[in-house]
Amino acid sequence: MARQIKKNRPILRERRQSSNDWTSGDMARLLHVDLKTIHNWVGYGYITGTRTSGRHLRFERTEVVRFMRGFGYPTPPSVSKAAPRVVYHLAQGAKKPTKSLGRGLDLLVCEGPEASLLAFGGGEREVFVLDADKLDSKHALKVLASIREWETTKTMGFVALSRKPATRKAFIDAGADAALAPSEADLRATILWLTGVEKAPSSKVALPPVEEE
Repeated sequence: MARQIKKNRPILRERRQSSNDWTSGDMARLLHVDLKTIHNWVGYGYITGTRTSGRHLRFERTEVVRFMRGFGYPTPPSVSKAAPRVVYHLAQGAKKPTKSLGRGLDLLVCEGPEASLLAFGGGEREVFVLDADKLDSKHALKVLASIREWETTKTMGFVALSRKPATRKAFIDAGADAALAPSEADLRATILWLTGVEKAPSSKVALPPVEEE
């Protein structure tokens, strides 16, 4: 059964429009409904939108994908055609990702979570990847909490990397979209799944539990 979307999720404010933002009109055409229905869904908390400086609604692609999957809509090619925009927090001194990971992605690699958060905070990135094993566990979870609290990043995807099953579980419990052991192949598959490019994630990836209606 389709996952039930939690109600009363807040509308975000003041995001810059990007090529991967969807307007209310885009959503209405995509889902074959009228504009009033889209605005009602936002009011009910079924989907979370952001506001431009002119108070127009915009929808981040990762949120569109969550909504469509949660309510059983197929994800059409028009949703997945743009390159996913990713910030990868790389632990200081860690080996940099290979070109294979970045193929087809708009990938920005930063050393240290603070630099990554600053790069992510402009609202132009869709997915944040955190290498958690070299951070204090409480500090690492605070990075996730900060992303979920900021108005410009609340709907964006979060992926935690850790070799420790307990750490991966802690991130899922705290609201991460996915958690996995370090693997470029699995990470790439997860990013593509979160942004609607792929229909299914890797079987090795921990995901939040499905809520039944």
